[in-house]
Amino acid sequence: MLVLCSRLQMSTILEDIRRYVFPLYLGTDPASIPTGTTIVSPDRNFLGNAFFIARNGVALTAGHCIPPEEGVPPGQTVLAVLWDGSTVVAHEVLASMTFADSDIGIIKVAATPAHYLPISFATLRMGEDVSAVGIPQHSVSGRGKEFRYLKGHVTFSSRFLELSFAAPLGMSGSPVFSGDRVAAVLVGNARSEALEDSTRRHRRPPLARCVACLACAPTRRPLRS
Repeated sequence: MLVLCSRLQMSTILEDIRRYVFPLYLGTDPASIPTGTTIVSPDRNFLGNAFFIARNGVALTAGHCIPPEEGVPPGQTVLAVLWDGSTVVAHEVLASMTFADSDIGIIKVAATPAHYLPISFATLRMGEDVSAVGIPQHSVSGRGKEFRYLKGHVTFSSRFLELSFAAPLGMSGSPVFSGDRVAAVLVGNARSEALEDSTRRHRRPPLARCVACLACAPTRRPLRS
């Protein structure tokens, strides 16, 4: 019964995934243009994914999806492109913070979401089933950004997690689910050997340890340490 309920909940999340997971772009600062003006952002300005974890607009992403201040051109800002049920609306990212040793980023979006994802801080071990949902850089249909659902299991567990599936370029910042709860964040591609070589003998903060994993190519080189 518990497994069935989890699957039903995850199915509900997937049906309305656009309210939980959203793309990040560099675009025109909304404060510099009239309200209601259409903002056009080139596809090359796509930064990656993020997802809400609280009703106050706080969201998680990969640290390298957040450009440093000097990397944002004058008149532009980082935008969260949200689905309101009928159209997409650009909201400014008001604040951000990154963790130097984990490639995890926390952002505050100028919006009050009605939906957010629950987080699990339970330890993920080898063999455990996981899934990920996000938006890659490319489009198959040619009709705009599309979500991908990936499923597999943990193949390596240490400072980071290695998963059995590869994710398309651009899916950095996407949530990784264990059951119906977020247990990690996609941040990059790596082999097990590379993970073993980079393992350090120190304890990491629970947030960085429990919500960081390697499974997809970064959208760009790390911009902030």
